[in-house]
Amino acid sequence: MRQMIIKASELKHEIDFIPTIIVGFYYEEERDAFTQVAEQINEYFGDIAVVACSSGGNIIAKAPYRTDEVTLCLMDLDPDAFTLYFSDIEEETIRLPIVTEIKRDALLFYAGNGSWIQEGLQSLQEQLFGGTLFGAITSTLKGQRSGSLYYKGEFHEEGILGCLIDTRKYKLQGAALHDFEPAGIELSVTETEGNKIIQIEDEPALSMIERIIGTISDKRLAMFDTPFFIKNAMSNQKVECSLMSLQDVDRKRETLSLSHNIKVGSTLKVAIPISKRNMKWRLLKTRNRALPADKRGAVMFFFSSSSLPSHWHEMEVLYLMQMIDQVDLPFMGLHTFGEIAPLADHHHSILRDQTLTVVSISQRSAV
Repeated sequence: MRQMIIKASELKHEIDFIPTIIVGFYYEEERDAFTQVAEQINEYFGDIAVVACSSGGNIIAKAPYRTDEVTLCLMDLDPDAFTLYFSDIEEETIRLPIVTEIKRDALLFYAGNGSWIQEGLQSLQEQLFGGTLFGAITSTLKGQRSGSLYYKGEFHEEGILGCLIDTRKYKLQGAALHDFEPAGIELSVTETEGNKIIQIEDEPALSMIERIIGTISDKRLAMFDTPFFIKNAMSNQKVECSLMSLQDVDRKRETLSLSHNIKVGSTLKVAIPISKRNMKWRLLKTRNRALPADKRGAVMFFFSSSSLPSHWHEMEVLYLMQMIDQVDLPFMGLHTFGEIAPLADHHHSILRDQTLTVVSISQRSAV
């Protein structure tokens, strides 16, 4: 597998292979720039597969690791070994246009904030026949809760776009980690409205939470240091899964606003930070799970949460630079509003928040 990671301005440079798929990240606020890049791609390579989404910050394999430019990963995957998938239909049952029972891995990007997406991911997982699912939620530079996907010349504010890969020829592997762990008793969410929690255990949500963790000051809220572990009410997964950031509080209504929608019947636990020593140990385990056995031609993607804008510098030092020094692979990535990756001890993938997700794409060695 040949690959190359470049900035958009480097497309004019000589590329010594013809890619079959390009993964790109762009700023939502600069769609025109990506439209021009897409036109260049078409001019240079013809009508090839493009998977692209908006980012709150583009990560690229060159110091200082973040760039304002569109970033691209060019790969020459076997055209018979991958299929693009796009849908803007909001359904809890996602139906893939593939009927053959071949194990596939999936790299997906989601734009939107629907409460259906976790169940949608679960239904999609069942159609991969044992394959692995990784991905990210689109984000924006200014922190607005919206992003977009680019597919066949158009931008979409809602939908799922991804690449389904035949595991007989290629492999996706990776892991996710965060620096929180659940604490306290499990609390039932008894009234919601979109991404707002109105009542917990039939009491006003804000007063219930503040009795547990203390007053949520403006400074504390700005630091986004009050996430929750969520169990989705409609999911068959009987495990603590997504971390959801507390985005805002309404003291008049005593409500909590999260980073994603939540349903009545969901349960939550508050989250507390783990130690730096434990975090470094988790980073090592994440690196080991993400690295392919044969690194020749492999490439790595970093999906880093943008829910902590005031912590970006600290997070990139801890998450990215320590990982970069150890993985020794070409890499690119983006800051997202949520990450998709398997649980450590479970096969299925879940929607997360406030995590670092790393995933590598590699070619399987010939037997």
